[in-house]
Formats: sequence, C-alpha cells, structure tokens
Amino acid sequence: MKISYAPTRWPRLISFRCDLPRTARSSICSLERPLGSAGRAAGVDTGRFGRSSPAKLGSRHKRIEITPPAFDDRLYAREPLTECRARHELGLDLLEDRQTRDLELGFNGEGGAADVRQDADRGNTFVFREKPEHLLGQLDQLVAHPVPGPIGVPDNDHRKHSSLGRDRTPAEPRLESPVAPASRVSRAIQRRGRGSGRRDPAPRALGHPRAVERWDSMAPLAADAAGVGMKITDVRVRSWDFGPAERRFWDSTIASGPRRGFAIVEVETDQGIVGQCPSGANQANVAAFKALLVGEDPTMIEHCWRRMFESRHTTIGGDFWFALSRIDIALWDLAGKALGQPVWKLLGGHRRHLEVYSGAGFYSDGKDLAALVAETESYLAMGYRAIKMKVGWRGTTLAHDAERVRVVRETIGPHMKLMVDGNHVWNAYEAIKFGRMIEKYDIYWLEEPVQHTDLQGGADVCRALDIPVATGEMEVSRWGFRDMFAARSLDICQADPVNCGGLTEWKKIAGMATAYHMPLAPHGTEFIGMHCVGALPETLIVETYPGPYNVGWLLGPLDIKDGFIDLPDTPGLGLDIDIPRFDALAASAR
Repeated sequence: MKISYAPTRWPRLISFRCDLPRTARSSICSLERPLGSAGRAAGVDTGRFGRSSPAKLGSRHKRIEITPPAFDDRLYAREPLTECRARHELGLDLLEDRQTRDLELGFNGEGGAADVRQDADRGNTFVFREKPEHLLGQLDQLVAHPVPGPIGVPDNDHRKHSSLGRDRTPAEPRLESPVAPASRVSRAIQRRGRGSGRRDPAPRALGHPRAVERWDSMAPLAADAAGVGMKITDVRVRSWDFGPAERRFWDSTIASGPRRGFAIVEVETDQGIVGQCPSGANQANVAAFKALLVGEDPTMIEHCWRRMFESRHTTIGGDFWFALSRIDIALWDLAGKALGQPVWKLLGGHRRHLEVYSGAGFYSDGKDLAALVAETESYLAMGYRAIKMKVGWRGTTLAHDAERVRVVRETIGPHMKLMVDGNHVWNAYEAIKFGRMIEKYDIYWLEEPVQHTDLQGGADVCRALDIPVATGEMEVSRWGFRDMFAARSLDICQADPVNCGGLTEWKKIAGMATAYHMPLAPHGTEFIGMHCVGALPETLIVETYPGPYNVGWLLGPLDIKDGFIDLPDTPGLGLDIDIPRFDALAASAR
C-alpha cells in the first residue's frame, strides 16, 4: 500500500493520494480535499474551498502542522490507481468502512495513528490523533520524488467516479480546470503506449468534468524542484611515479617513456562515494570541468556529459576530450557503486564469460625472433588463446615483419586467433601489399593499417583484402565514426572509451556500429574494455596488456582460464585502487 501527499495547484492546499485495491480501480480517490477547519487549526490556508464543522474535531485529537514544500502555484501530476501493491512500501493498512465511510490508516502501532474521516455532508475533514513522526518523514521523501501520472478526479465529480463517494453531494465548487476520470485517462494513455496510432483526445471546454489535459502541459515533477540526494563535491587527478622503467619498447609510431607511472581521475560526492577511472588526464582541463560539475547529481551522467561538452571552445579532441572521457568513465564507476551494480550490467549486461587477447609483440632493443617466440609462449602459459603483435616499424622491412608474423603463428598453432597491428603507419598501397603477404597465416584482423581519417584509403584496404580491418581507437566522436561507417573504411569498430568521449559516447557509437553490422572490439585497458564487451552482444573480445603497459601488478591480475575471463559482480568498474599502497610505492621509488 502506498500513501503520499503533494501540493495541488492551490498554494498550501494538501492532498493525500492512496492506492486502493482493484475493486476501486476505476477511481482516483486522491482525497484531494481542502482541509477545512482541521486545516485552519493546523495553520493551513484553505481559502474559499469549503468549511468543516468544528464539531467534528473532538478534544482528543491533537492539532499538527503540515507544511508543504515550497512549490510554485502550478498543477502537478498524479497517477491513476492501478492495483493493490501488497501494503509493503510503508507498511500501511487501508480499510474501508462502508457504513461510516471512514478510511483508517494503521501505522503498525509506530508513532501514532490517523483517521481520515470523510464527512457525509462535505467530505473534507482530515484529523490526526497523534503526530506520526516516522510517517511524515517518509511522506516528505515521496513528495520529493512523486510518481508521474494523470491528474485526479475533480472534487465535484467525486461521487460519480469514486467507489468511496456513493450517494454523496459534492461540497466544493467546480474546479477551474477539471480533467477526465482516471479510467478514461488511463485507457487513453494505454492506447498511446501500445502505439495504436490514435491521436490524443482533444481537451473539452474548461469546466467539463471529462476534459483532458495533456501531460506536456503539466508542471515539472516535484523531484526537479526538490533537488537531488547526492552531489559532486570534487573532481581531481591523482598520479604516481614508480621510478625508472625496466626496459624501453615501441610500436610503429610511439615509444614508452623512461619512467613508470600511473594516474587516475576521481569524482567525489557528498555521500563519500568516489568514482574512479584508471587513466589520467590533463590537470588544467579537469580543474575546468570541476567548476562545471560541483553541485551536480553524479548519477545524471548524460547531463554532466553535456555540461562538459558544451564548454568546449575548439574542435573535438585533444586533452579537452580525453579529460571529458575519463571523467565520464569515473561517473559510470560512481553510479555503479551507488547502485551496487557492475558497470557492464548498467551498460546493458549481455554476457559474463568473455574471451581475451594479449596486446603485445612490441619492438625492443635486442629483441630477435627467438625472443618474440619466448614472449608469445609466456602468454600462452598465462592462459591466453589469442595474441596480437605489432608490425610496421620503419626500422625494419615489410618482409621481416611478415617473418615475425610467421613465427608467432607457428608458436600458437593454427587454431588460435592472431591479430596484427600497424598503428596507422602505412598508406593504402603499403597496407594492401603487407596484408597480401600475411593473409596465408589466417589473420583474425589487421589493425590500423592506415590513418583512421583516411576514409578512402581505409575503404580501399577493406575491399582489397580478405583480412578484416579493425580501426578507430584514435577516433574521438560519434560523428567521426558515422563517416567511417558510411565510407566502409573499417570492418571492426575499435572505439576506445578513454579516447572517444567516455562510456556515454562509446555506447552511442556502438549503437551506430550495429546498424552497419560492424562488430566491436574496444581498444584500451582491460579494466574498462571488459565492461563494454560484457554489455552488448555485438562485441568480440577484450584487449589486455600482460607485458608492456601492464598495470595488473597495481590493480590485480586477471583470472584467465583457457582464453576467457568471467566478469565479477563487484559494483562499478570493480577496481582495487589502494591509494595508501600506491603512495608508499611512489615514496620508495624516490
């Protein structure tokens, strides 16, 4: 059973809403009555909408003050009655005495009880025996978050449409803007919800008891006016320097730095919940976004994303966009922690059992074919059954890279997946030439053969090769991906949430990709990518970094069994970021 109160279109006029059993389904019975003398005794202005005999108020009844929140003088939405809700929400019992036409609300013996007595003459007296402290607090919560729905039956039509008002004479004058009975409004809404194609019924003249008001003409819900329960208090970057790197490695375009480090972006709330993204961002950009986000509801992720996005003064991309992306990911982590759910379920929740591959095979000083084979074998021992390797470095030749691909294929055997990554170093001609050299090794995909912005070149490579082309890790927006999809310059979408606008933007990109029948293999850290892969059926496999760029020694290793992992139900991203431990490691490296 559920009961709540909310302001009506007249200031300081209280109304109660009760959900009745199925027998009363055809009526609203919102008890939307002026409080009469009881209201005046409680300090509520009843205006001109009726009076009640003081005789109805015995001396045993205590007068209490019920002050509604500061809402404006507008009409708010109510829901029609549907069916009995098993009396679970507030533990109330609603009993109808058909002889005396009394409604008694039992509060389980806690904090007092109340009678809502409807006078046979006027039906407008509300009397409380004792002040139910615990109930009023719960009512305040319900007022802050009302359930939207059609407006109740006008008071002067109460006896026509309520099973509780048989043979009664209405005491109040007709409302200025009455609406249709709940049954008619409900049926009209149900027809619209079924997509019947019927037009909304046109409102009748004001004063007609069956006039219909459109939902979009109603005032905003009380929740918008009352504010939110959780607010952002801080947005920050944390970073650590763990000392010199053990060795240097590179791909076709970039090399690792001389030191090992790690950084995160955090969003903190006034309730102590902290969302985290396991990737750093530019401090100045994060500080600018903090000024926009402090005080906002962190669970309104689209709203926060839009606030950040609309503050841009340049084209999309760069440090501005990377900071936005990582704050957005931290917001998803925060939402999962607040709701007690993992992010992969919040994003869609399609499957838990995911295939993984090792992102490795980098170039390094003194690394020959034998060293490449030894590295590959170490990944197989970890449980991997899919391997990706780097190619395209200008310090070697296409023929030598093809030989590197051969030895890796021979090491893993003919049945495991092998991916090859050129890191957008070639032009279309070189990419096609190299692709034809390695097609015989059954390559699962050729990654970034050309610049992702070279739509024509990418389309040429896709048409020329039987190997699927995967790309998109450096594309930063849905608009760029839209052009790539339309040009058919890729076969597999590798949008990286850390780069492309966060998980919010990634899911929109994923939606477009599925419309073009393009599977997704998110690029980037496994601690984010696995949530994307687990969310949707169109995803393929999770990228991980067991060698270079490995942060498993900080966040915990993956439990890989025969090439697969199982997603946990840990809330949020499931990160184990031990900040005191990180601080200690950084201090010892100084």
